[in-house]
Amino acid sequence: MFRLQLFPVFLLFIISAATSLCPDTFVDGAESAMEDNAKTVTFPEPAQDNIYTTNVKLSSTPARVKVLIESSAGSGGYAFMAHDVLEGIQKHPKLEFTPLADDEMKERLESSVSKHGVTVSKPSIEHVKQMPGASQTYVTPVEVTEAGDYTAIIAQLRPWAPLDGARFYVVHIHAEN
Repeated sequence: MFRLQLFPVFLLFIISAATSLCPDTFVDGAESAMEDNAKTVTFPEPAQDNIYTTNVKLSSTPARVKVLIESSAGSGGYAFMAHDVLEGIQKHPKLEFTPLADDEMKERLESSVSKHGVTVSKPSIEHVKQMPGASQTYVTPVEVTEAGDYTAIIAQLRPWAPLDGARFYVVHIHAEN
């Protein structure tokens, strides 16, 4: 019985030792890797007040970031969209969404956002899992063409009620020449 109680502590110790030995594999809690000439980041769980945040540092521009979000959003009527790009690292960006007419909302869901030399593309499902309610991997490509600090925001919302339980995925980007 005593050994079973110590096992979780021992496992936590091993995990923290492994992550401290390999600091480049994590970027502020999010996994980070280079793949197809793009830095790939995924968001850790859980969110704080429905806001997920991660940081990424790019050593050259132009550069690409591939943002992966694991979610079962489609089962609740939620959709992902490119929300905004802000100049500078915004620790607490203003995360609001105003309701739009149906045709405007559809157009907004299908479009990319491009500002300040950063383009956040429309999120899409990377590989569709056929089981109803299964979580899907959503991928959002982000192109950075100018050096600087940026905040890219991806929203998860119900198109007919964007103020009802919206979630935001915030990527802080530091890009160098």
